[in-house]
Amino acid sequence: MENRAPGLSESNVPVVACGTGEEMDGDDVKRNEGGERMMERNLLWRGAVVVLSGVVNPERARLREMALALGAKYRPDWCADATILVTAFRQTPKVQTVKATGRTIVLKSFLIQCYDRQQLV
Repeated sequence: MENRAPGLSESNVPVVACGTGEEMDGDDVKRNEGGERMMERNLLWRGAVVVLSGVVNPERARLREMALALGAKYRPDWCADATILVTAFRQTPKVQTVKATGRTIVLKSFLIQCYDRQQLV
């Protein structure tokens, strides 16, 4: 079942966890107390290129650092190699641009939860 970020579920834009889709080695995977699989934090968003929308400093810097700590790369604006838009609002110009490309859009709360829980939510 696909996880959708709150507030974007009614749109047709896919809101999914990102990564390479590769099977991880046993050393990369841990289990939490509930037995759920958890990867090393710096591998969760490996291969992702993140762009932020609707967020200003100092929160923007904090979210950027979270994405980098999760293994993503960062771009200040949407470009050809961008894969995920992390947004605070549904109706920003960047959201409209990304919707047209069919790329992944998530709310900032999704990034924060992935970082805090050290797993894809």
